[in-house]
Formats: sequence, structure tokens, C-alpha cells
Amino acid sequence: MITFSSQDIVKHYAGVVALARGNLEARSNEVVALIGANGSGKSTLARLALALEEPDSGTFRFRERSYGDWGERKALYRHIQMVFQSTSESADPAWKTKDVIAEPLVHLTPLPPGERKARVKSAAAQVHLPLDCLHKPIAALSGGQRQRACIARALAVRPEFLILDEPTSGLDAPLQEQILSLLEELARDLSVSMLLITHDLRAAARYARRIAFLSEGLLLETADSEALTRLKNPYARMLFEASL
Repeated sequence: MITFSSQDIVKHYAGVVALARGNLEARSNEVVALIGANGSGKSTLARLALALEEPDSGTFRFRERSYGDWGERKALYRHIQMVFQSTSESADPAWKTKDVIAEPLVHLTPLPPGERKARVKSAAAQVHLPLDCLHKPIAALSGGQRQRACIARALAVRPEFLILDEPTSGLDAPLQEQILSLLEELARDLSVSMLLITHDLRAAARYARRIAFLSEGLLLETADSEALTRLKNPYARMLFEASL
């Protein structure tokens, strides 16, 4: 069963085409990577996929239903969550980490305080975040811990699909490896489908089952990570060869 798909998505900003063709799908329990340079349309696709913006044309579908069928975004966000590129912009630095993780539970679920507290601890454990971090302001955590906390926040409502926009941006190489290994573990153990947005083809090839190449708003080619030596599109081949 396909979890998420887009069809003929088009988006303009002030007359400039940000996304001209975006047909993409993520199947159940699958990690798909979206590769492209800065300004290629990756974050635009992420915002559209999360219904933070409306496309000019085209449709998104989740669990075989179009977004319009959901009626309200609250219902959608119980199933789709996003980890944003900047932890400092996506979480109030003054908030305690436990409150950051609990935020979607407050707005999206009817869970009483006791059950929310247990869910926060469970999500922290899933991302290997030490429990003593929960009582600290999120700004007091290390970069890797903040990213784990933001992943825990996305997992707290137990979604089926995660969108990750450059989740290792700003982290050093060892921390990048830790976060990507964590995502691989979560996809396997929690049966969560993921769209990994990144410019790092080497990392994408290691952790994603399929890779989609985006350039200037155009989705050029999608290939299995094991078949990158057989890419057909010249730009996709250039990115692959540059990553060797």
C-alpha cells in the first residue's frame, strides 16, 4: 500500500515557478530521500506536503485519500509529522524539553496529563534521549540532543509518515551519523514511512530505499539506492558522480 503520493504538483511565488512537476510516492515502511541543491524546491515540496501551503495545481494523497478529504489539518497531523531543519526556529528555546515534546499531544490528542507524560517519556526513549534532558530548557541541550528532542516530538503522536527537512544540518559528521542511524532504526522498528530531504547523496544512498532527484522545481528521476550507477538523467548522474 502506498502511504503518501503527489501528482502533478505546481507552485509559484510572485510569478516564479518554485515547483513545476512533483510526482513522488512513499510506500508503507519505506524511507525515500529527496535530493537537490539549495533552491531546487525541496523545502517547498515539504511545506506543500504538510499542507502548510496550498499548491496552485495538483494533488497530494495520504493512505489513498486526497488531502481535501481530511476536512481539517488536525486530522492530517495525527498521521503526518515533520522535523524541521532548524531546531532553534521550530522549538521555543525557553521551553523545557518535556513541554516541547508534549506540544503536539496537547493540540492533537485527547490524552489526559498523566498519559501525555508517559507518552513523552516513551518518545524520548525511542530516540535515546536521556530522561534528565526532559527537565532542561531545550536551548540547554547539545545540537544532537535538540535534534533528538524534535524527532521525539514528531513521534509522540505516533504518526505513520515523517517528513525530515535536512535533519542533520549544522551537525558535525559523527552526530550526523548518529541521527541518520537513529532514523534508520525508527523506520525499521516503528514501521514509520519517511521522506528524507537532504543534499547529501552519500547519506541518502546509505539510509533510503529510493532516491528522487529534484532540480529547479522539476522532479527529474527516481531510482532505487542500489541502482544509482544506472541513472538516466544527466543532472542526477552528475550528482552521483560528484558524491563518489
